[in-house]
Amino acid sequence: MTTPGGNASATMAFLAPRATCGHSGDNGAFRLNFDDLPALAVPANADAGAVKPMPVPNPYHRFWFSGDFSAAQTPQAMPFKPSSGSFIGVFTPSSQARVARVGVGMLATTQCFRFDFQGVRVGCEGSEERCTVTITGSRWNGTHEATTGSTSLDVRPCSNGEDCLLSSKIIRSTEGVLFTNLTSVSIAAEINGEPRRLWADDVQMAWTANNCDAAVCRSQVRNSIMGRSRLSSVVSGARRFLRFGPRPALAAEM
Repeated sequence: MTTPGGNASATMAFLAPRATCGHSGDNGAFRLNFDDLPALAVPANADAGAVKPMPVPNPYHRFWFSGDFSAAQTPQAMPFKPSSGSFIGVFTPSSQARVARVGVGMLATTQCFRFDFQGVRVGCEGSEERCTVTITGSRWNGTHEATTGSTSLDVRPCSNGEDCLLSSKIIRSTEGVLFTNLTSVSIAAEINGEPRRLWADDVQMAWTANNCDAAVCRSQVRNSIMGRSRLSSVVSGARRFLRFGPRPALAAEM
């Protein structure tokens, strides 16, 4: 689910929408919290430990999540509580993917979908004393995605059944330049250099360009949960708008 940034709690206060064009989610700040995913059909007498997380559908509100990223729902057995609602994101590292990635996917070449990363609530699974979570921003440069910068924080790991709270990571103003005008973000959790399962909720972002043209451009791609086949035709519509619409105004805002 995407919710306006102006409704964030006092401990995670973010930019409010700055434009009125387009639809809900086309302007200003927003939050991805997974709470509009379909509820899992779990029998009343089912063992919570036997219920498995569901894959996050791609795209999810115009964002793509890496393949090992899924969503767990209470009352599944899990170490962390969701920071909002009943769903929480979980990334399970593998030999093929050690880092969780979230980005605009095939929309990376369309400038109106550049975003600013503002914060997230995260947790790391384990029984050790300390886990390092590293967040890295990337930006499409015309040929590939290039790293813009990274930040890290140490969090206390949590084992299954502990019912722990997620830690907040808010991008400080001094870090902001590293996390603006992005096309993707990667998040990794490590203990002593080894990847660990990452839990995340309330991913806070904001659109970089907030003029009316940018909002209308974004409105060409539906802000919902949809399959890849349906999205392809909608993406072409957004690109046609950029090709024939007022592109200089967008560029000036970037």
